[in-house]
Amino acid sequence: MSLPRKLQKWVNADLISADQRERIITHEKSRSGNLLKYGIGYSGMFSILLGIALIIASNWQNIDASVKIGVHFAVNIILACLVFVWRDNPQKQIHREGALFALWGLTLTLIALIGQVFQTGGETFDAMRLWFWITTPMVLYFAQGRYLLVLWSILFVLYVPLELLNSWIDKIDNPLLKSCFGLTCSSLLPIGVWYLGEWPWLQGIRPAMAKTFRNLGVLWALSAASASGWMFYSATSIEDTPDGLKFRIAGAFTLLCAIILTYVVRRTKWLDVRERVIGDMTCYGAALTSVPFIISIESPLLAMLHFIALWLGIGYLAQREGLDRMVNLAIVLITVRLFSGFLEVFGSVMQTGFGFIIVGLVLFALLYGAKVVKRELARRMG
Repeated sequence: MSLPRKLQKWVNADLISADQRERIITHEKSRSGNLLKYGIGYSGMFSILLGIALIIASNWQNIDASVKIGVHFAVNIILACLVFVWRDNPQKQIHREGALFALWGLTLTLIALIGQVFQTGGETFDAMRLWFWITTPMVLYFAQGRYLLVLWSILFVLYVPLELLNSWIDKIDNPLLKSCFGLTCSSLLPIGVWYLGEWPWLQGIRPAMAKTFRNLGVLWALSAASASGWMFYSATSIEDTPDGLKFRIAGAFTLLCAIILTYVVRRTKWLDVRERVIGDMTCYGAALTSVPFIISIESPLLAMLHFIALWLGIGYLAQREGLDRMVNLAIVLITVRLFSGFLEVFGSVMQTGFGFIIVGLVLFALLYGAKVVKRELARRMG
């Protein structure tokens, strides 16, 4: 539903006045205009820089190595000086963010250039690690704009699992221990990322970063939980391995940790009710991630039931707080998974027909259950 139509419904319900509706629409239109202006400006800057890069690349072999490094250092130093000079000037905020973004990216290319010229022979991930840590203090101290902070936050959330994988998990010789460690990280790290985004101090000084952490935490938890159901399709189930029991114990331990973290989230005083529900979704997804490793039975039916249980719970939590988009997403995913699941379970045309009938009955049962839950909640609140 478009914003004007939604606001008109609020006016009709006497939630806001007609004057407030017009002021809100005017404000949103002004924001859209600025977004277009800044977007075109950033696109133009990117096009110019890309053109310069292509010109340099076409003559790369003819440029002396000392000239390459010298010019690159000079550009980085100029950008660093501009960022420092403009650090406290509100009128130069856009310019400072642009210079900071360029310095952030060119630091990575400078590291790559040094490695190429001096043939250091390092791994790509080592260069990324060095770039991330030497530029992070600069970004956290100077960055105020939304775009750079969002990009850094996404990179941070991607970097942490890769760092764990590269530094710890890949160096574990025991395959069981390696799998258990990966399971624990994929289940519990999303809760930590979301919780970091809810930190009031971070919300106060870097709201864009905090919002990105919150969104990525929920997305990570629900994606990991949805994907973990594919364990039920494994050709060799965990129970057939010599260490199957130990793996189940590791899964149960991860589930216990997720439950404990759920309790911690619900007892956090500085979370309001709505945000606490989002935390419940994140913790619920983390808990469901470990379930296929505990049951460890090869079954397409269990894979379908696991997915439905996940999104049915998410839909219930979302409906409690009026998160309509999340409720609609849960309904769509449950419906699609029911149809695809029964196509897997039932083989012939007649069996498939019975399967679709069962799907319809299940959907009506879910609708009735949602109605009962809504009525019970209304009764308790009344």
